[in-house]
Amino acid sequence: MSAQRGPFFWFSGVCVTILVIAMLPVISVSLTYAIASALGCSVNEGGATPCPFMGVDLGETLVTMMVLGWLGLITLPMGGVALAIWLAAWIGRRIWRRGRLGQGNA
Repeated sequence: MSAQRGPFFWFSGVCVTILVIAMLPVISVSLTYAIASALGCSVNEGGATPCPFMGVDLGETLVTMMVLGWLGLITLPMGGVALAIWLAAWIGRRIWRRGRLGQGNA
């Protein structure tokens, strides 16, 4: 027998998904600088610099990951709007259910 999951479980799951998708470019940039720092490399938008790791040059990959951070200019505001809409829908649902349940008791 499985436990029944309530609407709050699904609401919070969608909220976390929206936040993660909106934050992916920021995570990418943070990860880029963490990797570059650990390997002793420098990363800039001007072009790839050599960044060897176990015989493989990660310079181009790190530059690509860093430039993808600009996508955050789109994903962060869109994620904020999506989160606001989802929160408004959830609050509206709670108000509607509370009103519906109140009518049955009168």
